[in-house]
Amino acid sequence: MFERRIASSPGPNGWLTMKLEIDRNMVKAFINNAGEPSLVVDKLNSRSTRQPGLFKGDGSGGDFKTMTINATN
Repeated sequence: MFERRIASSPGPNGWLTMKLEIDRNMVKAFINNAGEPSLVVDKLNSRSTRQPGLFKGDGSGGDFKTMTINATN
């Protein structure tokens, strides 16, 4: 439910672009400027504090090159 194969995914050492759209009830992940989301999931909680959090796992270093957060409403 929370994982899905990415079409045209980069190699394991490559970079990718990800845009997250977060609203009251769901999160959409757009990978490499795709027009359609690669993953859509219902939010796990009802918080609306506008404070996103990111989790890294599987022994990954969790490297981020550039991160920008924009509020749309």
